[in-house]
Amino acid sequence: MISYLSKFIAVFFYNKEIIAEEKIDVCKYGFEIMISTIIGFLLVLFSGIVFNDVIMSMVFYFTFVFTRIFTGGYHATTHFRCKCTLLMCSLFVLIAGRISVGIFVIIILVFIYLITVLAYSPVEHINAPLTVKLKKRNRKISIIMAITFIPLTVVTFSYYPQLSLTISLTLFVIAILILEPKLQERRKKYEKNS
Repeated sequence: MISYLSKFIAVFFYNKEIIAEEKIDVCKYGFEIMISTIIGFLLVLFSGIVFNDVIMSMVFYFTFVFTRIFTGGYHATTHFRCKCTLLMCSLFVLIAGRISVGIFVIIILVFIYLITVLAYSPVEHINAPLTVKLKKRNRKISIIMAITFIPLTVVTFSYYPQLSLTISLTLFVIAILILEPKLQERRKKYEKNS
């Protein structure tokens, strides 16, 4: 659906002589990303409205999106699966974020994220390989961000525990999404050797 709509818009722009024929694919890809991003944002916003927690849904969304730019991780094979994954992650964080926990749980969640980032970040997507320079840059930024989240979540816990837990749970979900492609690789190797 998103791909079809993006192609329709790109061809419309071509027919109106706004873009050249050789730019149709680039334009289609740009609209695909834009539409997909808007849908993802609206899904997370809607989940926040349903759970009467729009602020925490937005904290989840911006932490999730901004962090994953540098860490990479699991990418679904279709836009539909991608949006389902995003929605499930959002719902998990919003539901689990209502549980009262101590600072120790926050620290464990953030350290799981830190260890995962140190071990595997950034995870490349097969359709978007990173140059060596970009890979080094993303790794450096993701490690700095991971280290920064530790004091941020600890200090935030003293004043606003739900915000601290939401950020920590989001980072935990990102750690799982970083590990998932690595687990897929091991599964493929195991099946190939069997």
